[in-house]
Formats: sequence, C-alpha cells, structure tokens
Amino acid sequence: MTKPSRTVIANIAPYQLATGTVPCQTTGTGNRIAALVTQTTTTAVPLCATQQANNKHDMIDKEYFNSNLKSRQMRALLFTILICIFYDISAQTDIYKYGKGFNSYFNNLKTGHFSGYVDGFLQLERYSGTKVLTSFTKDSAQLKIIRDSLEIYDVSTKHYIAKNSEIQIDYSTYSASNALIISEGNFRYKLNLISGACMLVINGLDYEYVMDGEYELLIIHFSDRVGLTVAGAIIPDIYVQKGSTLIFHIKK
Repeated sequence: MTKPSRTVIANIAPYQLATGTVPCQTTGTGNRIAALVTQTTTTAVPLCATQQANNKHDMIDKEYFNSNLKSRQMRALLFTILICIFYDISAQTDIYKYGKGFNSYFNNLKTGHFSGYVDGFLQLERYSGTKVLTSFTKDSAQLKIIRDSLEIYDVSTKHYIAKNSEIQIDYSTYSASNALIISEGNFRYKLNLISGACMLVINGLDYEYVMDGEYELLIIHFSDRVGLTVAGAIIPDIYVQKGSTLIFHIKK
C-alpha cells in the first residue's frame, strides 16, 4: 500500500546579521530530505545600531570641521597681526640715514666730564596713542666722554645726559653714528645705531653744534617722528613727535 505523500519543511540554519551566503535545506516529499543548497540573503541591521553608527560618523565629521575651522581662524588671526605689524613699521620713514660726522668742540677728546644745562621739550606718543609733553627749563645736563680703548672708528663715545622730574635723556655719538635712549621709571626706550661700521644716524633727528661764549650748544631737533623700542621689541613702544627740540648747553 502506498503511503500518502506529505510535505516536509526542512530546517533552515540561522541567518547572520549581514548580507551573505548561508546553507539551507529545501522542501522534500515523504521522509526524503531535499539536497542542501545555498541561498543569498540579507538580514537588516537593527535601526538603533544604524543610527549610532551614523551619529558617530556625524560627530567625527563635526569635530574635524571644528578643528579645521579653528585652524583657519588662527591662521587668519596671525596673518592679520603680521599685516598690522608690516603697515605700522612701513608707516615710518627709514629709521636711519648716512651720517656726516659731528663738528663738536669735544669731538677729539678721549675722556672727560663736563656740565651744563638743557632747555626744550619733547612730545612723546605711546603705542596706545596716549600723548605726553615733557619740558626742560635749565635742567641739569652733562657730557660724559668715555674712551674707546681700541679706537676702532673713534677715540671715544660722547654721552649727553639730561634729566627732569619725569624722564631722562641719553643722546650718544660715536664716529658718524648716534643713539637715543629715553628712560621713564623702570622702562628704557632706545634706538641705537652705534654698531657695525658706525656710519648711520637716526633719520628724523637733526643736530647742530653752535659756539656761544664759554658754552657749546648741541641743538637736537626732530624733523620727523622717531620710534623707540624696549629691548627685544620690533614695534616702537614710544615715539618722539615731530617738532620736539632739545638744546644742550655744555660748558667747555
């Protein structure tokens, strides 16, 4: 007697959470099991896992974007600062010119200490824009002559020093070059061209020597503003304004 046929559903192996090929059994008849075949299947990744992955990628992208943005902003800031420095320095004329020497009564002395007084005024402008006017009226002045033992370009350096209740001035000459130092409290602002071949003088600072009886007058006139810096600085911290004038009366 023939047994009635029946349909048997084969067990199918569990799918992995990925797209790929998995083994499975097909339907068969009676007690027979169909041949093992392969089937390509795709199992969906849970939605929450997908969102987490996407959120992680978005976070990485945002961090990368913010990092690049900060880097670009920093470069832009540095570029702006450099431009400002360039234009601030360029706003000045050349700080030096070739000197012609100093026609002073004291020029050939190797050492000495001479006294006198100073008249005049200096109008100073700080880097912040604040302006200060300081005047001299027969304030004490002196000339200190310090010997150059090597006598490379000159026999000595001449220091003209004046002081009032606010600031001290130290104007120096050596060979065909000069230097200016203004001391205010603990700050020293300077422009020193006494170096190298000693052929350069401060541009914008004009000088003249005049004999007046027992005194020699050194007239310093600022025909342009002159910037002075603290040690190690690039941008002037203080400017002597155009028109400022000092007259040293040094007794011979």
